[in-house]
Amino acid sequence: MENLNQRSSTSRRSTYHLSLKQIDVLIPCPISGFDVEALVEQISMTTPVPIPYSPPPNYGAIITLVLGALSLLLAARYLTPIFTSRWTWAALVIGASIIFTSGFMFVRIRGSPWVSSRNGQPQWMAGGYQSQYGMEVQVIGAICTLSLFN
Repeated sequence: MENLNQRSSTSRRSTYHLSLKQIDVLIPCPISGFDVEALVEQISMTTPVPIPYSPPPNYGAIITLVLGALSLLLAARYLTPIFTSRWTWAALVIGASIIFTSGFMFVRIRGSPWVSSRNGQPQWMAGGYQSQYGMEVQVIGAICTLSLFN
């Protein structure tokens, strides 16, 4: 490379004038620097010998993968007794039963409001069998939970 000088910078991109033994090549490049693959490809097109290039390994991904695997193994060692316990699964099943028995999915699917108002007063219990408010789900769930301890 005999001559590498900046020719113009009219916009966000700059153009460099590269003179290689009487061959003029214009290489557009961003202001932040050259893209390595594009530069190697461009120079390989103008030289008789192709330039070999292989990107470096992504050390950040490798370290993240190794540390993630180690932490997963360490967490599995301490969390396996919790997930294999009958008491854990019993608590999850009872909690899910209370949530779904109280009408949570009914309210979520129909998009019912949290509360309503009638005559300027908040109403959190819906009349009839075809509707239910979000606050009613919370109250029914609390009542079912309290009935567990009786």
